[in-house]
Amino acid sequence: MSVSLDRALEIIRENARPGEIHSLPPAITAGLVAAQGVYADFDVPEFPRSARDGFAIRAATAAEASFFKPVALPISQTIYADTATPPALKPGHAARILTGGAIPKGADCVVQAEDAKVKDGKALIGINPKPGEHLRAPGADLAADTLIAGEGACLTPEMCAAAVRSRVPEVQVYKRPECMVLALGNELRDPEDVVLMDDGFPADNPVLLRDLLRENQAGDTLYHVLPDAMAEIMHEIEHSEARLILTTGGTGNSEKDLARAAAKEGGFTMLFDGVDILPGRNTFLAERDGRLFFGLPGPPPAVLTCFRTLVLPALQLLRGMEDYDGAVAAQLTEGFGVKPGPVRLVHCEVALRGTRLTATPLMGRDLPSMQAMIETNGFLVVAPGAQLNKGDEVGVLLLRPLRLT
Repeated sequence: MSVSLDRALEIIRENARPGEIHSLPPAITAGLVAAQGVYADFDVPEFPRSARDGFAIRAATAAEASFFKPVALPISQTIYADTATPPALKPGHAARILTGGAIPKGADCVVQAEDAKVKDGKALIGINPKPGEHLRAPGADLAADTLIAGEGACLTPEMCAAAVRSRVPEVQVYKRPECMVLALGNELRDPEDVVLMDDGFPADNPVLLRDLLRENQAGDTLYHVLPDAMAEIMHEIEHSEARLILTTGGTGNSEKDLARAAAKEGGFTMLFDGVDILPGRNTFLAERDGRLFFGLPGPPPAVLTCFRTLVLPALQLLRGMEDYDGAVAAQLTEGFGVKPGPVRLVHCEVALRGTRLTATPLMGRDLPSMQAMIETNGFLVVAPGAQLNKGDEVGVLLLRPLRLT
């Protein structure tokens, strides 16, 4: 039941469905995925406001003004940014106004403070302003009914701020999927006990996966370090409501490899049992009632590879995203080749050089595997038997967005 990588991704797309929809104030929805389009409720600003400190006037009253012969307009009021409904401007008068203040009826422009003087309670205007000058019309910043975020979009802080400012009361968002990580192996110890030197070693995969899941906006994520004992594994599976279960280790064919058997015992249907990739050939995916169960390999570099290649697409779809992150184009900094057989997932270091992304493969180097994992920020998906040359354009799966420096 082993499948190709492309087929595995198709199966993930067919079975990773978003969960519950919640209605929440936009102020607390950054990082969540919109279950329907979010549109501005009101114009921003809602009514004309001043873009400068100065004087609100009717432009026609200063049509004859000049630097040498300014027009003197009595100041009838002062309007602050928090002045809700200022009185209408008296004909032939000026209103002192601060940035953000509401333009009073009867005024159609603002003369900025540096273009006027105040003397004896009057504003001396020495320029000929134009209607609409230095004021923000209704909807100038954001018009009502403008699309802020489409269905399936991950809500950014900018989107949330725009929704709040345009008075959107609530947005429909998908609940983040809860996750559980099970590290299987008699030799493993709790990762919080790293100072203890006994007959085992601290489990690194739970820390790796828990924090990768959190980094990618998963819901509550728990981990457990379990021995190779079916009863203990089943207890955690049966008592968890997690929509995404990940096990590490236990995917081989020995009597101690229990991940696959636990999935079947727990009522999960196998969607694929193995993927034609290296590393990760024994990875499986099972499903029950909308919950997904990935069985991942044990070595952390392989876990990281399978997370980016298979688990992350599933997580993004479970969150409600319209699509998952695919490969981006990069230029290879050095050539290499791979043997025939499964598709190879090659760790690489991705960098931005000028305006071009580059990818440096970390295979074939005298790097210890975990040190290479530390330096990895992307993966090359390389066809069996491929020979690649320096300068070739390749597709790279980014582990996380690059920081522009």
